[in-house]
Amino acid sequence: MLHSLIKWIHLLATIAWIGSMFANFFIYMPVITKNLDPPAAVKLLRGAMKRTRIAVYFSIGLLMLSGVMLVSMYGMESGRMNVGDAWFLFFLGKMFLVVLMVLLSLFAFEVLAPRIARQAEEGASARLNRMQRKQRVMALTVFVLGLVIVLFSSAL
Repeated sequence: MLHSLIKWIHLLATIAWIGSMFANFFIYMPVITKNLDPPAAVKLLRGAMKRTRIAVYFSIGLLMLSGVMLVSMYGMESGRMNVGDAWFLFFLGKMFLVVLMVLLSLFAFEVLAPRIARQAEEGASARLNRMQRKQRVMALTVFVLGLVIVLFSSAL
């Protein structure tokens, strides 16, 4: 019962994180950047990203906590935590991708977004366009990493 609850929490946190990325990348960003001038877009995105950041960071925390619990439960139940085991190698690959995804998300929220906001206050420019393109590429990369991690998880 406890295992199922922890697994459900883990899945819910995954859905929240990947779902927020999907909504931001495929729904909000295209509409906002197409219909608002840079200063207005920044103002709207600042408010939305503040809330999104909280949800993402909370999801990451839940994923880490529930993930550690699930791995410890699984390792005790199955005895498959041997370093040479294929499951363990798959798990390590998944953890590498998770760490990469977390680092890219932190960079996007804490470094790139504030830089873009400062640049957008000056209005439209070639530099702002390059920064926004970089942000879109990073968002798509993180989203694809999330999907690959889900694929890895389904194989575990």
